[in-house]
Amino acid sequence: MCNLNEIEIIEQSLDSLKNQTLRPKEIIVVDGGSTDGSLEVAKALADKVYGPMKQIGKARLYGIRASQGLSICSADSDTIYPRQYLENASRHLLNPEVKAVTGPCRPLPGTRFSLTAQAQGALSRFRYLLPYIPEFNLCFKKEAFIESSLPLRGYWLSNIIGSPRGDIGNYVKYALKPCWKRDMLVYTRLPTRHASARWVLKYGGYFVWFFSLGHLSVETAAGSG
Repeated sequence: MCNLNEIEIIEQSLDSLKNQTLRPKEIIVVDGGSTDGSLEVAKALADKVYGPMKQIGKARLYGIRASQGLSICSADSDTIYPRQYLENASRHLLNPEVKAVTGPCRPLPGTRFSLTAQAQGALSRFRYLLPYIPEFNLCFKKEAFIESSLPLRGYWLSNIIGSPRGDIGNYVKYALKPCWKRDMLVYTRLPTRHASARWVLKYGGYFVWFFSLGHLSVETAAGSG
């Protein structure tokens, strides 16, 4: 789990992982230099806490390397995980052909209504519209992740290690090709930093185009018959 000044929700987030139907082997928090008291909460509830580590991608990689398990749940401290989340992820990863799994997200319950947040949550329900893999909703096989990263050292240096906001989502999307599963739902703070009204219109437009194309193809086939 990556954390930076999430005192309002980190306890709920950690509790949601500690109280899973399938208990995690360990919970590791890598902190980015929090000053609001969330670091102290992490130390009280997590098994291991590291930091400060300013670059989020570098912090996530550090946590992955420090972990002892065969499978990794990549989490953020502003996200709540339903009780069967890890059990569902484990079941999907038992498939030898599946290296990673992700799913939809919804705004945190009780948060202020935002049209952009609601739209982003709605679009996340359609796997073909995912422009990136959300690092807060991602589980994968550790060995597959490490093996796939070895030939792409240049990518890591430029996009993860060298960028303060660079994270592993885009890399995992293309290297591990995660399966999208509806039961991998999480509740998180939306909209995310990259989302905007322009973003929603762009990917909403892709959605309309995709289904319009399918509808036209069906009509054309029917007409040619």
